[in-house]
Order: sequence, then structure tokens, then C-alpha cells
Amino acid sequence: MSRFTRRTAIGLGVAGLATGTLKSFPEWMARADDYPGTRIRYDTASPEGKEQLKIYARGVANMKATAEGNPMSWMFQWYTHWVNPNTNKEQEIDRIYGAASSADKMLALAMWDTCRGHITWAGQRDWFTPWHRMYVLFFEQIIRAAAQEPEFTLPYWDYTTPGKRAIPEELRMEDDPVFGSLFVGKRNPGVNDGVQLDQTPLYPQLEQSIGQDPLGLDCLDIIHFRDQAPASGFNANLDMAPHGMVHVLVGNGQNMGSVPWAASDPVFWLHHANVDRIWASWNAAGGGRENPSDDTWNDMMFTFSDDRGQQVLAKTSDFVATEPLGYEYQELLTPPGVAPVVVAQADTTESVSAAPSPASQRLELGQGEASVAVELPAGTEETIAAGSQRTYLVLADLRIDAQPGVLYSVFLQPSADTTEGRKAVGVLNFFNAPPKDLELEGATPAFYSIDVTDTVAGFDTTQAPIVTIAPTGTPAADAAPVVGEVYFATR
Repeated sequence: MSRFTRRTAIGLGVAGLATGTLKSFPEWMARADDYPGTRIRYDTASPEGKEQLKIYARGVANMKATAEGNPMSWMFQWYTHWVNPNTNKEQEIDRIYGAASSADKMLALAMWDTCRGHITWAGQRDWFTPWHRMYVLFFEQIIRAAAQEPEFTLPYWDYTTPGKRAIPEELRMEDDPVFGSLFVGKRNPGVNDGVQLDQTPLYPQLEQSIGQDPLGLDCLDIIHFRDQAPASGFNANLDMAPHGMVHVLVGNGQNMGSVPWAASDPVFWLHHANVDRIWASWNAAGGGRENPSDDTWNDMMFTFSDDRGQQVLAKTSDFVATEPLGYEYQELLTPPGVAPVVVAQADTTESVSAAPSPASQRLELGQGEASVAVELPAGTEETIAAGSQRTYLVLADLRIDAQPGVLYSVFLQPSADTTEGRKAVGVLNFFNAPPKDLELEGATPAFYSIDVTDTVAGFDTTQAPIVTIAPTGTPAADAAPVVGEVYFATR
């Protein structure tokens, strides 16, 4: 039986679950007992962060012991991100709630499978950062109630800093009486042994330095939030790296490495606290870094549950900064300043999508390297010489049959005639790739771009360079990932 029941909640002075609907987030924030001041989210490696992990473990244990149909339960919150892929949303709602109507059932219908940027919502990638900020905020408050610690803050795992890339030790103690609730066995080999993520077999051992770190902060150097074809924006770059890289490096296809399973692992929340910290750092860095200003983005609303099991309608414009939400981070991050900076253009009501060039190619990936010849745009040599434009390698419409479970190194070589001059230019993951058979109505294919200006400057631009994508390990046999469009473009 749950140790965090409706009776316990009432005993804590919390109203009965699912007793009503709050119409708006500002109304919810106005509750007298909420956010008396600004709280700090701490690094998991700090003394304060370690104290918070003890509270976190207790809260997770209580959530896991709560009936799965209760909005306060671990499963309910996991399913908000995405439902267990061995079943589906409709089947799980029928199994848990039956035919009868209830407030909790209606909340599950509204909340489950709503993670923006993934699977059926892949066309709404612009809301990747605000949706996850909302998700983490409401989860954090539920932990406060479950652990009966009103001052709890969710600590962040700072994997962008070399030397801090091992999963926190508190999440690796399987039988520990305090931290055992945070252990999950379905993580990749070495992760639960404390191996640094950049020392695991799945980490790409690139042939040459590419000035990038798959777990680093190159995304902070991108000035524009949205994609501006052919340059992918901050939001999309963060989604790919380090966000997707961490997912794939930590867990297998039944854990962090797969969207439907990811939120079942307690490390998910520490990871996404850091993702949120990166967004907060991007905003704080200034220099033209601004969130979208249009109504389409700002007025988008999402449904969540608070610590009372009440529905809250969260509006994007209320989540563009952390301080009004009652929290800030122990330490923010500074852009590395190594990536080319793309000057932002006027804001638009929709993300600018990459249009395929006439030289676009399709690349199907197998167990080994896969290569394709791709022509450079006419005039590339002149634009590079003049310094008037940047040249991008665009990888668009990534699709899978199943998660590959590995990262992929991306290489360029001058032509098919020689492998001399082959250079590593980037790293790719398929964490965010939707299934091949999924129709994304009204959505243009998502893309990821790599600035290759300096690399192709040394090529004979009259020949088609060879793009090679190579897995870091052995991909899942049934993954069959595809890059639907591979092309070069200039801006």
C-alpha cells in the first residue's frame, strides 16, 4: 500500500487529489503556501545537492509506492512524458481506470504522451525547452509533497563539465536503504559502475578534434532560438546535444535511450534539470539571445498536475524565465565561444524549416559505415573565399524502426577518389527520431545542421564530397535508421 495516500495528503494539509481544475498557471502560483521566495537548485556534486538527493530518494520511493492511477504516482508522471511502449495510452487508461469516468482518468487523458519535440509531437520541437521546464517544475513540487519536504529543490547533474560525467553515485546504490529507489539496472554497461560518459564504449572516439564535444555547450553559441534554415537554432541544437547524447549514453532501449522509457529512470529528472539550466544560461548570456516573441509560441498551453492532483493549464509565456517561477540555479554556464555565431534574423511566427536542395540524398544506415556523395551548392568556393556565407551539412528527416542505442560520428572527405583529408565534423543521435511509419500531419521534417565551412574550404568544390556516418558501437539490429535528406546549403 502507498505510503503517500489521499489520507496522508490531507494530513499534510493538502487538499484531496483531483478535487478541481485550476484555470491558469498564474492562479496556481497565487496560492499563499507556494514559493515564499526564490529557491536554489544545486549541483548534485555539491554538499547541498547531496542533501537534496536524500530527499529525492525518499520522495521517489513514496511515489513508486503510490497507486499508479494517482497523479502523484511515479507511473503517472512517467507516462506524462510517454507511455510504456509495450502497450499504449488507450490500453493503459482502460487497464488502470476501467470504463467509469473520474477526475484522475480525465487528467491522464489530457497529460499522458504529451512530451513536445518527440514522436507524434516531433513537429512541435519549438516547445521542447518550455514543455520540459513545466514538466520538471510540477514534478519537483510533487516530490516536495511526497517527501514532506516543502523546501526541496531538484538538483542538476552537471555532465557538461569534464570530470562530472559519471552518473551521481547516489543513483548507483542498488540495495542502499536510503538511495535504493534511485537505482535502475537497465542502464548501459559501465554507467552503474561510475564510468564517465565520455569514457564509455558508446562515446564517439573521433579521428580528429572537431572543436565540439557531444556533451559540451556548443549550443550556447547559437544566437537564435529557432531554426533559420539551413542553420539549426539553439533549441534544436540543445535537443540534439547534449540532451539526446546523454539519453543514449546513459540508457538502453528500455531505459533512458528510448523516449517512451526515458522518464521511468530517476536520472531523467536530474538530466532535465541541467537541460533547463542550459536554457537559463543561454538567456542570461545575452548578446541577442532571446526567446521567441510571437503569440503562436507564447500562447501555447499544456496540461499538468500539481501536488494536489489538480489540473493546471501552463502557458509558455509564463515559463520563459526561472526567477518568476520561484527558483534559480547554483551556477549558470558561459558560452564556450568556439562555434561560429549566426546572426539572428527577425522573429517569425513559425520555425523556419530547411528546404531540400536539388542535391539532397537519402542515407540508410546499417551495422557499419554508410556513405553518400553529395554535391556542394554552386558558388560555394566563391562564398567561402569572400567570407560572405557559411556552409552547412544538413541532416534532415531522421527516422527509425527502433532506437539504435548508439551515437554516430559524421565524417566528410573531399571526393570518392581518395580517403585522404577525411575529417570528423560532428556527432549524431537518433533519440528524437520518430518511427518511419508515422505521419506527421502539417509538420516539415526536423533537421540538424553542422557548420562545415572550414572543412570544405580545403576541398575541390567541383567534386561531390563524401558524407559518411559511422556508429560508435553495434546498433540494434532492428533499428534501421535513415537520414531522409542529406545536403549542403549556404547562408
